[in-house]
Amino acid sequence: EERFQENAPQAGSYFKTRLKELQQNHERIGNVRGEGLFLGIEFTDSSRAPDTTTAAYVKEELKNNFILTGTDGPYDNVLKIKPPLCFNRLNVDFFVDKLDSLMKALK
Repeated sequence: EERFQENAPQAGSYFKTRLKELQQNHERIGNVRGEGLFLGIEFTDSSRAPDTTTAAYVKEELKNNFILTGTDGPYDNVLKIKPPLCFNRLNVDFFVDKLDSLMKALK
């Protein structure tokens, strides 16, 4: 009834677009990848080496703000995002705004 399967690709596309925009403003975001609502944000340092410290910091600070994510990858520097299917544009905006604030605090 709530059309979650239709919502996921649309919300995921919007989410990925917003994260890619954020990537343009924060050099520590090395890559944004994934499909639908299953997305990953890779953190790198200024030399483009994996940045595990930033990934851990962001994961913990998001958790302190009631946003649950995980880290993955060989260097544990990729923030995994797997929200529920009911995730919508308002949730995306909240997540991206919070991530933007965290990234600005790192500068």
